Amino acid sequence: MSAAKLNIDELEAGYPLFCKALRLLILKGNSVKDIEKNSLLESS
Repeated sequence: MSAAKLNIDELEAGYPLFCKALRLLILKGNSVKDIEKNSLLESS
């Protein structure tokens, strides 16, 4: 299954800790741009 075709329910079912962390970052006020920057740094 392609990542582009996942809906939010499928994403949360497959990656619950990632989704929880993402929600916490957003609630803390991090911008989507900051979150993308951080995830790119960690994956390289």
